[in-house]
Amino acid sequence: MLKTREILRLKNEVGLSLREIAQACNCGKTTVSEILKRAEKAGITWPIEISDKQLMSLLYPPAETRKSPSEPDMEYVFHEMKKKNITLMLLWEEYKEKHPDGIMYTQFCDRYRKFKRTIKFPCIRSIKPAKKWRLIGQAIP
Repeated sequence: MLKTREILRLKNEVGLSLREIAQACNCGKTTVSEILKRAEKAGITWPIEISDKQLMSLLYPPAETRKSPSEPDMEYVFHEMKKKNITLMLLWEEYKEKHPDGIMYTQFCDRYRKFKRTIKFPCIRSIKPAKKWRLIGQAIP
């Protein structure tokens, strides 16, 4: 028998206190309290007519999956950063207005820096300076 089922039995059938149940089941008083709260929340009453697996799935339902925040458009951010008086803070504020549950400023900056590293800039050839021209009447040092 599961400890959970035993905890529920001792509470409802025997009527023991949390401390006594914890000693009988060799677990913490807080654990007993949490299991009883979960059982009450799930609407489980004694006697229990379900299997141990069903009992555990009722007491511990799967956690809600968190929706991941929408990613900012880093190409747009990159092109906007080329403009005068545009900062990452301004672009992040604009992003947060559109996506209130979006990423925070630090993550925004980190992702922008990572994006900048991935951009392949065209190769710039170094051009040798032109030969110095001698103007009429002037000497070249």
